[in-house]
Amino acid sequence: MTKDAVAFQDVGGHLTVDGRAMRSGSVYRISGSLVNDNELDTVARLGLRTLVDLRAADEDRQALIDFCSEHAITYFHLPIQAARLDELAAGAVSYAYARELVASVYLKIVRDHGPTLARAIGALDSPLPAGFGCAAGKDRTGVMSALLQLVLGVDKQTVIAEYLRCAPDPIRVRERLIELLPAGTEPGPGLDVMVAAAPDALLAALHEAEAAHGSLEGYLRAMGLAADTLDRLRVSLVEDVPSQRGLDRDADRARDVG
Repeated sequence: MTKDAVAFQDVGGHLTVDGRAMRSGSVYRISGSLVNDNELDTVARLGLRTLVDLRAADEDRQALIDFCSEHAITYFHLPIQAARLDELAAGAVSYAYARELVASVYLKIVRDHGPTLARAIGALDSPLPAGFGCAAGKDRTGVMSALLQLVLGVDKQTVIAEYLRCAPDPIRVRERLIELLPAGTEPGPGLDVMVAAAPDALLAALHEAEAAHGSLEGYLRAMGLAADTLDRLRVSLVEDVPSQRGLDRDADRARDVG
């Protein structure tokens, strides 16, 4: 897989604890630098009407902005600065520092960027389908995806399993990270830590947000997500699941028509 690869995952399709399900085909988690035609052609196949960009202000966004304008996609830039370049360089060299850095990045996302996360989730109350992404598509999108699924009622075990399943290819993340490192940096064992999924770090960050505000919904509400916005998201992104009896009845009717 090359650095130009882009991947996307449907964050819906999962049962909720009340016996309903998140709708499929409504929201996508996207990874990729999204700066060249090949990547943007892949995104175009999703037919998005809304796109939330979590990349920091100093990351290259112009190609994506132009793409959204050309395809009549509502574009939200809601930047989250996850780690500084000097921190990434130090982490690439040192295994111990890399472990500390990854844990601190996830905590920083929920501690320092809560209002941005709330705005990003609120931005999904827009024409669907919607997508959200950053460059690597691992940490910032991982936190946002987990928060969205959890507040809509998906159980935590499923959310963590999906975080791991949808993690971007570490080979591509490694290529992207090496590109960003200062000239002369010799990557060491810490690089493997930084490109891998970090479920423990995600769980720790979610636990802190939940403990501080009583629930993850309470956290997002405290960070500025309006109650009526969350109510609309529950209407647009959660649906009833047909009972097996109903499915069997529909199948019988189809056979009768046939």
